[in-house]
Amino acid sequence: MKKTLLVLIFLLLLSGCSQKQEEPSPSGITHQRIIEAMSETQTVTSAESIEMVCIGGQEYPSDTKELDLDGMGLSDEDIKELSGFKGLENLILDDNNISDLSPIAELKELKTLSVRYCSISDLSPMTGLTELESFAAGHNNISDISPLGGLSKLEYLAVQGNEISDLTPLSELKKISFFDANNNNISDISPLSGMTSLSMLCIYGNSISDLSPLSELTELYSLSAFDNNITDISPLYKTENLEYIFLTGNAVSDPSPIMNLRMLKCCELDGAGISEKDREALRSALPDCEFKFE
Repeated sequence: MKKTLLVLIFLLLLSGCSQKQEEPSPSGITHQRIIEAMSETQTVTSAESIEMVCIGGQEYPSDTKELDLDGMGLSDEDIKELSGFKGLENLILDDNNISDLSPIAELKELKTLSVRYCSISDLSPMTGLTELESFAAGHNNISDISPLGGLSKLEYLAVQGNEISDLTPLSELKKISFFDANNNNISDISPLSGMTSLSMLCIYGNSISDLSPLSELTELYSLSAFDNNITDISPLYKTENLEYIFLTGNAVSDPSPIMNLRMLKCCELDGAGISEKDREALRSALPDCEFKFE
């Protein structure tokens, strides 16, 4: 009996030893996984390493999508490395000492660009920015806007306070809904006649006399055209969605064409040429509109 018991104990020990030998070493597994994890981490880190781009003494990741450099006192030399942001979509360069836009010519993903209050006159580097939807370049030295003619995705365009006289390059830009060209040298707005999506138009402070190109722009709801040479507003008769009209500083004498604009909320006219009778007729026809005769 004693011998049998010893045999059983021996067999159990042997079985336990055998099982233990078959099990992997816990410390061996941990060490191996650490090595594998380190290898994986190094691979990912290497794959995701991001280059830095220096602009005006500051560094930014090259995969940056939005960059606001407003009022940083940057020069043309400072922005030479902008071409390194291949995936940049939104760029603000307002109020800087720049005149050369060539560094942005390779930013093919750009959707929004603002270069207000700079010293820019040449827009030719923008020719290939076909994804651009919004461009603000107010208060520069721009006279030629032909490089914008092929930017068919443009919806917002602000070029106020420049030296622009010819709007012809914009004639094929059908998606523009906001256009600001106040205080330029514009007399002819016929290229705007095809902008059927136009809803807000600012053309004050120019030399415009003929509003007939606006007659078919049925989406137009705000027109700022004060301080021009306008006398005839009959082309506005069919712009039935107009809610705001600003025409002070123009010698309009017959306001009757706007009496059918039932959506009108605010209308400012030069009061010098409009009789009291016509004023009352306007107020009676459009009781919900606020009229100002200045």
